[in-house]
Amino acid sequence: MNEIRLNHITKAYPIGSAVHTVFSDLDLEIPLGKITVLVGRSGCGKSTLLRLLGGLEQPQSGSISMPEDFHTAMLYPEPYLISWTSVHNNVKMSTSAGLTPDQREEIALRMTRLVGLTEYAELTPLQLSTGMKQRLALARALAGRAEVLLMDEPFASLDFITRAELQRELLRIQRELPRTIVFVTHQLDEAVEMADRIVVLPGSGAALSVAMDDLKRPRDPDSPEFLRRKQEVMAACMR
Repeated sequence: MNEIRLNHITKAYPIGSAVHTVFSDLDLEIPLGKITVLVGRSGCGKSTLLRLLGGLEQPQSGSISMPEDFHTAMLYPEPYLISWTSVHNNVKMSTSAGLTPDQREEIALRMTRLVGLTEYAELTPLQLSTGMKQRLALARALAGRAEVLLMDEPFASLDFITRAELQRELLRIQRELPRTIVFVTHQLDEAVEMADRIVVLPGSGAALSVAMDDLKRPRDPDSPEFLRRKQEVMAACMR
């Protein structure tokens, strides 16, 4: 299997005496080892789809197929971190069960280095900037051997400079240690910058996929091709 498959997914929530249907017979394929970005109007089901993929919620009908033994990790704008201990211990405590102490130590050192936090390894999360906290959350997810990273607007609370830096860092990490990333954003520039594939969730009807992996990196947001792709996604969101 080289993709995650959502087959005929129906998901609805009760609202008083009524029912709000988020997805009705949704089919979607998410390629493994790539960055898939979810966009669409507010309320179209982006975060709900992440929760379904992470097993935090179940559909009323349909199925989700992914390779056996795949682990998922959720990353939010306000990451969950262990505030009373160091960056290094935060990462080490996230490593998988069954490893030796030496293996846990080696993974913690490697993941801390991968996200650029080695010189801050003895600080606690309370001493970190917001951007560093996001790096630490990513290191914890990678240390736990999550093959699928579910990122719900992880950079939404950051200033534009830090956001751009973390976009570049995530792309670098993805090149060095590829994972399947499903990334939610409301920013179309960010979507076109990050995505190998953009999925537009319309709130009803079929999802629309727009391939981006033929757009060479680094991507220039002022280039005609970047602007053309952005306009294509905008048109899909407005349909």
